[in-house]
Amino acid sequence: MRKWTMRISAVLMAAMMLSGCGKQPAADATDETAVQTEEVSGDEEIPSDIPNSFVEEQAGKTEFDSYDELISNMTAGQAYAYVTLTGYEGDVLLITDQTYDDNGSTAAMMAYVYLKENGKVRFATVVGGSDTAYPVRYADHVLYTAGNHEFCSYFVSEETQGVMVKDSVMESFDENGTATYIGFLREKNTFDNDEEIDTDSDQIFKEKTAEYGAAAVVDFTVVE
Repeated sequence: MRKWTMRISAVLMAAMMLSGCGKQPAADATDETAVQTEEVSGDEEIPSDIPNSFVEEQAGKTEFDSYDELISNMTAGQAYAYVTLTGYEGDVLLITDQTYDDNGSTAAMMAYVYLKENGKVRFATVVGGSDTAYPVRYADHVLYTAGNHEFCSYFVSEETQGVMVKDSVMESFDENGTATYIGFLREKNTFDNDEEIDTDSDQIFKEKTAEYGAAAVVDFTVVE
């Protein structure tokens, strides 16, 4: 029997992602799920029915025949939205179980991302900001999240067809209050074109947070 890896639950993964995206420059958002795992040697294959999101728990399954089928398993108050992402043909589905009004848009600070893969709809990753001041945003086929001291954007990997981090910049302070900015930028949706960031200049961070602010808030449709 093959060696298998145990995935961390979606709740723990969401907590890690919301505390800072893309800390590992070489990993994408889908591959970060693999990075954030505990390897376990075993004689049994990992069960395929461990839920990754609230809708999977409600449906009692981890894959769906269509986006419509997935949405049909959502309950009142939960919400969904469609976007298109660079590197992926067709719609990408975002779902959330917590929304709020943001200047007329039905916003969410966190969303579960689903893609169609080999004829089935499957969980891809979780994206989110630090609080409701930072809703999930979207512009030019790119998703955006942010926080007081972080910025992150996402598209789809040309190689793996999984959601990957496009740009990630984080701000931290030492004991003297001096700021440092680390992260990476990617112009293309491949893993061989990272531009590393490690600087005490806030220029890139300001540019990226402005990019986040200029993007549209994802407007979710609430299930009734």
